[in-house]
Amino acid sequence: KAPDISIWDAVKTGNIEAVKQHLDAGAGVNGKDEDGYTPLDWAIFMKKTETAELLRKHGGKHGTIHSAAYGGDIEAVKKFLAAGADVNANGGGRTPLDLAIQVKNTE
Repeated sequence: KAPDISIWDAVKTGNIEAVKQHLDAGAGVNGKDEDGYTPLDWAIFMKKTETAELLRKHGGKHGTIHSAAYGGDIEAVKKFLAAGADVNANGGGRTPLDLAIQVKNTE
């Protein structure tokens, strides 16, 4: 049974046990919130490394090129670009490159 807390809130608050319960209950790991972010995106934004790895093991993907750049996931960035994503897209006043530089992901 899934917990009462949403998977996004569980990720944001670092409640990895609730995330595991969601996964055990069959929750989709690639659903997007109202801003287009997946649980994996939030795990990376909130620096929840263990949760991010858990989500990846369950097929978690990035929802935006911004989160892929921020997380240093070069393969995901390449897939977004191949699919026509705008490398100069403005997300919260920043481009994917801005975010990559911010966290020193310079590839």
